[in-house]
Amino acid sequence: MIKFQRFLGLVICSLAFGALALPHLFANSSDTNGHAQQPAKAWTAKMISSGHNFPTVDINRDGLIDLAGELHERISLKTIRDRHSWSDADLSSRIERLRNAGLVKESPKGYFLPTFMVISTDDAARHLPVSQDLVRKACDLIVRHLSLIREEAKQIPGLQERSYDSYSFLVLSDALLDNWQIQEVEKSLLGNERPLRDGNRYYFAVMEVAPHQTKEAFGLYGNGGSVQSGKEIDVYGNDRYSGHTLVSASDANLRDWFPSLPSPDDRAFWPAMVGRITAINPDRPEVPADLRTGMEKLHLIDRGGFNFLVLPRDSTNRLYDLAKIIAPDLVALLRAQEPALQAAYAASPYEDETTFNEYFIWWYHFFYTRVTNQLAADGLLRIPMSGNVTYFVVDGDAQKTVSH
Repeated sequence: MIKFQRFLGLVICSLAFGALALPHLFANSSDTNGHAQQPAKAWTAKMISSGHNFPTVDINRDGLIDLAGELHERISLKTIRDRHSWSDADLSSRIERLRNAGLVKESPKGYFLPTFMVISTDDAARHLPVSQDLVRKACDLIVRHLSLIREEAKQIPGLQERSYDSYSFLVLSDALLDNWQIQEVEKSLLGNERPLRDGNRYYFAVMEVAPHQTKEAFGLYGNGGSVQSGKEIDVYGNDRYSGHTLVSASDANLRDWFPSLPSPDDRAFWPAMVGRITAINPDRPEVPADLRTGMEKLHLIDRGGFNFLVLPRDSTNRLYDLAKIIAPDLVALLRAQEPALQAAYAASPYEDETTFNEYFIWWYHFFYTRVTNQLAADGLLRIPMSGNVTYFVVDGDAQKTVSH
C-alpha cells in the first residue's frame, strides 16, 4: 500500500455544524437482538491514503470508534447513549463530529450510518468472501512468472546482495500484491478517485480486534512508515504496532535497548542507530554486542539472520517493475471476480453505508493476505517469525551503505 500515512496519524479538527435533533429517535428505537447486554467490541482504525489526506477527526478519541461500530450494527441511539452513560447532548455532539468529517450520514429512513467499512468478525466471514479456488488461481499466476520475478529481483541493489528468503516476503507479498501494486488495481478496476471526505481523499475502515488476537486485525498485512531525522524506515507485516518495531517502539524502550547510543530524545539518536544497523554486512551475521539486544527486541534478527533490508531510493522504484510482471494477469483475475463481489456487496449492510469501490479495496486486503499465507504454506516465500520485515530507504548506492 501507500507507504506513508497508511494507517497513521489521525488528526483532530473542530468544525462548526448545526446541532442534530436526536431525542425523537430515542423514543422510537429499540433493540431486538439484545445489544444492550452484549459485551463491547474492541476496534482499530485503518486507512489507505497518500500525502496529507486523512480524516479531520480523531476517531480514536471520545468513544467515536465505538460509536461508529455501534451505528454499523444498527444499535439504537438510546442503547448507545445508555451504554456509554452519555447525555443526549454528548451523543449528539459525537454524531455531529463524525458527520461533519464525512464519516457518518443520515439514511433516507432517518438512521445514522457510517460512510466507510466497519468490519466485525462476523462481517468478515459473511460479507468478505475469499474462496480457496481464487487464492489458488492467484498463487498459480505468481508461480507462472516466478522465475522471471526472481531473476529481476536479483538485479535490484539492496536485494542482489541478499538471499531469496530474506526478501521473498517483501517481493512476493508487498511488491507484487500490496504497496507497489495497489495503485494499478485501483486504476484498472475502480477508476474513480478515492472517496472525498471533508476535503480529503482516502479509504477508511474500522475493524474488530478479536479478544485473543495476537497480530493486527484479521492478520492483514500492510505497510507502516516514518521518517526520523531524515532517515526513512518502513515496516511491512501484520504486527507493525506491537511496540517491537522501529515505527512503534517507545523512547523509553529504545533507550533501554540501545544504551550505548544517544538518547532517543536527542536528534543524534536516529542517524546513529540507523547508520550503525545499515552498515552491518548481511553476508556475515556478526552483530555488534551493543546493538544485539535492541535488534533482537525489534525483530531485526530472525532465525539467526538479519530481518531488514537496505534499499537505495531507486530500488524502491524498481519494485514497481516487478509488480508490472503480474499486473495484467492479476487484474484479469480480479475482474472476473467482480460480478460475485458485486452480489456480495449488494447483499451486505455496506450497500447502505459506503461505495462498492471502498468495499472492494478492503476485500482486496483479505484476498492478498490469504494469497500471501498460501504462498508461505507452499514454501514459495518466508514470513519472518515476527510477522514483519523492516526496510530502510537510503539515498545513494546500497553497496556504499553496507560495509564489506
